[in-house]
Amino acid sequence: MRAVGVIGLGIMGSAMSANLTKNGFKVYGYDVLPKARAALRRAGGIPVDSIAEIESRIIITSLPSAAALHSV
Repeated sequence: MRAVGVIGLGIMGSAMSANLTKNGFKVYGYDVLPKARAALRRAGGIPVDSIAEIESRIIITSLPSAAALHSV
């Protein structure tokens, strides 16, 4: 199974994650908000507690600012 990591599970990141999951990808996702990680689990993804736990060489970021990206 193909795996993808998604960092940032807001409106856009959660939509991408849901579509990837529906299309056969194993999606590992991280967000600072536990509620967003719980929603990923309900959508069939694998929430992680830190970005170090993402088991994929492919990472998609969907973050609200350049500062957030640089902090990742």
